[in-house]
Amino acid sequence: MPSDPTPPEEPAPDENAPAPDPSAPDSDVYELEPHPHPAGPQKDSLLEGFDEDADFERDPEVDAALGRPRAKKKPRPAAGPVGARVSGGVPHDDEDDDHPSGGALVLPSKLDPEIVVGAAIAVLVVAAAVGAATADAARLAAGVSVVYFAMLGFGVGVGAIRLAAHFQGVIVGSWSRAIAAIAGSVAAFQLVNALTLPALGAWGRLLLIPAAACAYILTLHALLRLPRERLTLVAGLHALGAIAAWTALVAYDWIADAGAGAAR
Repeated sequence: MPSDPTPPEEPAPDENAPAPDPSAPDSDVYELEPHPHPAGPQKDSLLEGFDEDADFERDPEVDAALGRPRAKKKPRPAAGPVGARVSGGVPHDDEDDDHPSGGALVLPSKLDPEIVVGAAIAVLVVAAAVGAATADAARLAAGVSVVYFAMLGFGVGVGAIRLAAHFQGVIVGSWSRAIAAIAGSVAAFQLVNALTLPALGAWGRLLLIPAAACAYILTLHALLRLPRERLTLVAGLHALGAIAAWTALVAYDWIADAGAGAAR
């Protein structure tokens, strides 16, 4: 017997039935309970995969289309102590800026300062011997004066290093290397200055002083490796201090001689 193709009629809605509550949950929707991760809740970082060295001012696709060279990444500074930066392998504070060598006038060197001081003493002994051998008279006094003026020049040179660092607004840095460099430079100056050229008379002294100054500057540059500006500053302060000390000694001798003449 064939079935009736007519679908069953749906029951008419009850007009007296209450309206459904929109805030009530739908009974046909099932919520799945999330399963906890065995290692705990996982949260993706917002900066994950972010390139800190990326250059946002240039588009790599545009550069490739125009044939521009790819922008190079800036090298990251070397790690150092907290609150300090590293420059040339030597850490220094952020307050010691305004200097290309890293906030210090004199940086440490691989050369042992004790070796430099020992060589300076040996050169000074040779200078005293040369001064005594080439003197016209009072050879012992000439040799002793070489050592005396070398000690005086050494003290003035150490003060010149400190003043140069003050004027540059930086710290001295490696005092051992600075002291060794001043000792070697003063010894080189005295070695040339101790010579006597009797054949040239007064002109010989005028030639030896510039030669001694050149020996001083070349030795100071070789031992400190300072930029030209700072090398000139140290040498200039040392020269002014040496002239002031020599003027004070000459004035003292003149006052002493004047006092002795008045006493007679």
